[in-house]
Amino acid sequence: MCVTVEDIEAAIKNLKKNKAAGTDHIVAEHVIYSHPCPVVILKLLFYMMLLHGYVPNDFATGIIVPLIKDKSGDLSSVENYRPITHSPVISKIFESVLVIKYGEFLNVNDKQFGFKKNTGFSNAIFVLCNVIEYFNERGNNVYLASLDVTKAFDRVNHYQLYQTLMKRNVPITFPNIIINWYSKLTVMIRWNTALSGILRVRSGIRQGGYSHQFYLMFMLICSLTMC
Repeated sequence: MCVTVEDIEAAIKNLKKNKAAGTDHIVAEHVIYSHPCPVVILKLLFYMMLLHGYVPNDFATGIIVPLIKDKSGDLSSVENYRPITHSPVISKIFESVLVIKYGEFLNVNDKQFGFKKNTGFSNAIFVLCNVIEYFNERGNNVYLASLDVTKAFDRVNHYQLYQTLMKRNVPITFPNIIINWYSKLTVMIRWNTALSGILRVRSGIRQGGYSHQFYLMFMLICSLTMC
């Protein structure tokens, strides 16, 4: 799989500014405003990573920071915290490159609205209302069933994920890099200035990268990969 300078530049343009650094202490602005030389270096690095199906160990380490949902609520309740994960900015660029190169292989049904770019809650509600109205006007009852997948990110079985990717006939380079990446996922928890020990991540989708599309595409096949 060839990685071009244009791919790297497009990935860097997708970076969001004013975001916290990962374990490498590098933020997006360091890359965005750097000399063009790092683009060529990243091109060579990413090409070698894809060629050998290997990512650096630091790419697999994230820092989880718990954020308070309701400051007037119970601060001792775990339900009152929302965790976010910070990852190395170079890994975010690599994720964006993967989306550019392999996104076409992770397409889904046109009638799906969730976890897709440029669609969402309002589109789904519009379709639902039209369907209900259509059948009610014709004297039919409408019955609904819903599935709560709010924790789907955390319950994806990695091995089933690999199998699902391969069943989609994705070029073997992509599953190889994902298998290597997910085989060594770790996180640390930051509370104020203190860091916990390293914890292994054995299920769920890696969070904290820039490329939300990368995770959303994985979420599209969660129904086949959740435990």
